[in-house]
Amino acid sequence: MAYHRIFYTTIKFHDLRATFITNLLNRGESLARVMAIVGHSQLKTTNGYLRKAGVEIIGGTDKLGYGIPEDTLGEVVYLQPRATE
Repeated sequence: MAYHRIFYTTIKFHDLRATFITNLLNRGESLARVMAIVGHSQLKTTNGYLRKAGVEIIGGTDKLGYGIPEDTLGEVVYLQPRATE
């Protein structure tokens, strides 16, 4: 029969769960909220399901508001602690 010639990968429940967790994080859901949704109390448990290659990290620190002054773009910038008053 023809169906014997088709090769496929078995999909397991944990594969679907890992995809679900990764997709939530990739769409901007917070890690704490994802953990609550899937019922994990330990970060270690959630981390085991992550498919890190699928999680976009570019711009992940933009919310911090840090920037490099434009006159120093392309140069090495050494950060100095602020002088205390």
